[in-house]
This record gives sequence, structure tokens and C-alpha cells, in this order.
Amino acid sequence: MTAAIRAIAERSASPGTEITGTEPLCGPESIDGHFEGCLGAAAVLSPGSAPPGGPGPWATFTATPA
Repeated sequence: MTAAIRAIAERSASPGTEITGTEPLCGPESIDGHFEGCLGAAAVLSPGSAPPGGPGPWATFTATPA
């Protein structure tokens, strides 16, 4: 899901804008109900869920004009 959102953002961005997307290392692909919400919360709270040097465990998108 993160890759699909990133692709849409890249197509919509102004020329020269860099789009970066990150996500937790575990958890559901999408949250469609209470159970996935619990799994997603556990993934976000997991200390090892962020990639090394990453901005944190949440899926984040940053658009930076070049």
C-alpha cells in the first residue's frame, strides 16, 4: 500500500520534487477493522519497527522541492 501511495504522489508532484515513503517492518498492509487496528498499533509501538536511520516507525511521506 505504501508503494502505491508513493507512486501516486510521484505522479502528482511538481517536477524536481523528491518523494520518500517509509513504513513499519511488520503489521497489516491496511487497517480495515478493529483486529487490524490492534495489529497496526502493536507494529507502531514495537521498538524494532523502524528501519535503521529512518524517521520513525510510522508510514511517512515527505515531499521536498529540489
